[in-house]
Amino acid sequence: SARRIRRGPVGRAVDLRGRPDDDDDDDGLDYAPGRDGPPGPLARSLLTLLRRSPCRRLLPLRVLLLSLHLACTLAAFWILDSVKEPTLAVLVGGDLGRHQPRAKVLSFVVVVACALCVEWTE
Repeated sequence: SARRIRRGPVGRAVDLRGRPDDDDDDDGLDYAPGRDGPPGPLARSLLTLLRRSPCRRLLPLRVLLLSLHLACTLAAFWILDSVKEPTLAVLVGGDLGRHQPRAKVLSFVVVVACALCVEWTE
């Protein structure tokens, strides 16, 4: 609506008197952040699900997506962490005492290099 001029403390649109503007025409769920053009079919179905969700008013979309991203990151880390040592043991024929220190140093160097690349590209 034309009265909407600013965002509230959690990104919710408010009118000139500070009351929430519940106009569903622009609810912030139309496009994914940072993308040009309409969302793909998976994103469209996720956005539709979030629009109909009863907790939509409780948690903003950003909080839901960030918590989902964190959960997926932690799950991937735990899975890879439990698979890492047995895989290395199979690759080196069980001689972990000789190869594991080098593998850990190499892993650290690769992680630092990846972190620096991410920082420089942003």
